[in-house]
Amino acid sequence: MPETVRSGDVRRSAHSLRRPTPRPLLPRLVLLLPLLAIHRADAQEGGVCAASLNVKPEICANAPGEECDAMNANLITLGDDVQVSICLTSSSTLVGTNIGVGGVLQTGTRFEVALTCKDGSCSAMHESGILEYLGFEPAAGVSSNFLLQTYPGCTDGQACGYLTVSQEVEVTEDSTRCVGTIKARAARFTTTNNGLFYVRAATAPETPFLITDELCIPGLTASGAGTTTALIAPPSPMPLPPSPPSPPPSHSPTPPPFAPPPSPRPPPPPPPLPPPPVPPPPSQPPPSTPPPPPPPSPPSPPPPCAHNCVEWSCKADPTLPDPLHRQQYAELLERRNADLAREIALARQQLAARRR
Repeated sequence: MPETVRSGDVRRSAHSLRRPTPRPLLPRLVLLLPLLAIHRADAQEGGVCAASLNVKPEICANAPGEECDAMNANLITLGDDVQVSICLTSSSTLVGTNIGVGGVLQTGTRFEVALTCKDGSCSAMHESGILEYLGFEPAAGVSSNFLLQTYPGCTDGQACGYLTVSQEVEVTEDSTRCVGTIKARAARFTTTNNGLFYVRAATAPETPFLITDELCIPGLTASGAGTTTALIAPPSPMPLPPSPPSPPPSHSPTPPPFAPPPSPRPPPPPPPLPPPPVPPPPSQPPPSTPPPPPPPSPPSPPPPCAHNCVEWSCKADPTLPDPLHRQQYAELLERRNADLAREIALARQQLAARRR
């Protein structure tokens, strides 16, 4: 008896004879992409980085013999010692991350330093002599020097110069590295900005900052610049000038200043005429005529003037001092010095409060 074949067995046999379905290709490519990226990074020997150098001039000031304080840069007094330190930090990063990378200042790197600018870009300089240069001190572990001289953009040879690093200096992303300190003294007050001046430091174009971190593609360079400000307080008010000596006493009373001249007195009235004589009666002899009364004495002249007198009018002598103007000038000068003294006292109180 022939074997009976079920319909379900036939379907299973037909399914087993079909060709296997190929696996999709997209998941395989997704798995291979990271491997391709790693291979490409290895071929370039580093990642993509953004190079940047942060240059920070830092100012502190102190009276001779005291410790230098950065807060004193807001109110420098004439005669104070002023120190300008040139410090650096690498602000370079690995692109797409917050990972910082470092580099080096190459041997021979130069910084252009301007000490007394009128604005932050140093497009103009103050008059010479605001800061008196005293010397330069390299930072610990750094071989550097500073020379006063002009450079393109700065024509004042007493306020501009080059700071040169004579050996390679490492600059990291997580710390500040100083390369040297310029020492000067506040010698002159400038009225252009009421004592305010700017200090700017920038890498010279021919010596950029070089990125050396192994995370980055080699050969990246960067330049940097930075600006800071300081303020010199105005000098103390000048003392009042001594008053001029008083004029010698006059023998005649001096009229008050600016008093109008006394008006001339009117002429005295004419003396009254004597009455006509009464004729005596015919029977009697005529009496003798009495003598006429004496004429009245002329009026006394007004008191003589202390100045030149011409026809009873006094003219002020321009060579004599003017007491009223001298008093007004002294009062005005005294008020101005008092206001200036109060401003200086208020500024010193604010500085003392900040130091606490």
